[in-house]
Amino acid sequence: REGDNWELLAMLEGHDNEVKSVCWNGDGSLLATCGRDKSVWLWEVAPSNTVQPSVLEEEDFECLSVLHGHAADVKAVRFQHSTGDLFSCSYDDTIRCWFFDGDDWELRETLKGHRSTVWDMSFGPEDKLLASASADGTVRIWTKPEGAPKWVCASTLDGYHAMEVYSVAWHEHGYLASGGADNRICIQELESGLGVRDPAPSFRLGVSLDDAHDGDVNSVAWAPAAPWTQEQAAAAGSMIFASCGDDGLIKIWEYTPSAAVP
Repeated sequence: REGDNWELLAMLEGHDNEVKSVCWNGDGSLLATCGRDKSVWLWEVAPSNTVQPSVLEEEDFECLSVLHGHAADVKAVRFQHSTGDLFSCSYDDTIRCWFFDGDDWELRETLKGHRSTVWDMSFGPEDKLLASASADGTVRIWTKPEGAPKWVCASTLDGYHAMEVYSVAWHEHGYLASGGADNRICIQELESGLGVRDPAPSFRLGVSLDDAHDGDVNSVAWAPAAPWTQEQAAAAGSMIFASCGDDGLIKIWEYTPSAAVP
C-alpha cells in the first residue's frame, strides 16, 4: 500500500486459463494455485522477502513444481499447516494430498467418497479434521487417526442441504459453517472427535438458516477474534461470520452456540 492506494507487487503467469483458488502456507514462503487446466502450481517466495512484503516483486516468486493428477478442473487448494502437506479438490470428485519429499512435490494419497464435484475444503481445530463440500449435497469429515497411513472419511453430514454445497469453513472452536445452492447456511457444532480415543467426530446441528440469501450461497467465512469483539463475544458466547451469494449481497451474521443459549 502506498498512501491511500493499493499497489500491485507481482503478477504470476503460468496457468492455461481460469485460476480457481490461491492459498498461502503457514509462514508465507509458499503459494499454491489451481485452475481449470487441471493443474496445481507451487510458487516459492524469496526467503528474504517473506518478512518484507512491501518489497516483493515478480522476480521473488519461483515456480517450484506443477502438479498433475486430477482428471478435471481443480476447484480449491488448502495447506495443512501442521504438516505442510497440500490438499486439492476437483471436478473429478476427488481430493488429493501432496507432500514435499525433499526434492519435489509428490502425490501422497487420493481421498475418494464424494459422488460429484468437490467444491471446497477447510481444516478444523488443530488440523486434525478436514471438511469437504460437494455437489452431491454432503459435507464429509476426513481424519487421519494417530499412526494410520491414510486419511479416512469419519463422518458424512447428509440431509442438511437439499442441493450442492459450495463452501465450508471451520471456526477454531469447532463450529462448521456450510453454504450451498439451496440458499441455506448450516452451522454444525462439533461435540467430540478430537481426542486420540474418539472413534469418529460427532456433530449437533446448531442452526439451519433457510433463505439466508436469495440465491446460491457461494462462500462462508468466520471472523477471527478481534480486539473490538473479544469482550462482547466472551460475555455473550457469540461469534461472527460472513456469507456472500448470487443475490449480490454480503451478509454479516452473529452466531450464538446452542450451549451458550440459556
